[in-house]
Amino acid sequence: MVGVGYASHTFGVWSFAAGIGASQYGDMAPAAFEFPLQARLGFSLWGARCALWGQSVVFPKEALRQQHRIGGDEVSAGVSASIPSTHVFVGATVEDRVGGTAGVVMVGIPFAFGP
Repeated sequence: MVGVGYASHTFGVWSFAAGIGASQYGDMAPAAFEFPLQARLGFSLWGARCALWGQSVVFPKEALRQQHRIGGDEVSAGVSASIPSTHVFVGATVEDRVGGTAGVVMVGIPFAFGP
């Protein structure tokens, strides 16, 4: 996967990224080209470092494409927070794709610590 992105510190920290890549999509498509787009907004809330993001992925040559869908063949949205003074990270993501909808809950420690 390769891509480009832009980030700004105007009105919080926000970024927009796009890419192109190839992946294995499971049994439905042994290999597929993909074009992901991602928007991310970072902000502070009660001392916690928070983020909201959304991502859309399009598989242009996939036979099982959801061409009727707005937003792409695979769409996800999430929220996360780093709890003050503990550096514990919590987050949740919802993903919708051809195979169904899934939710993910994350708890962990970030790789990088900063102010």
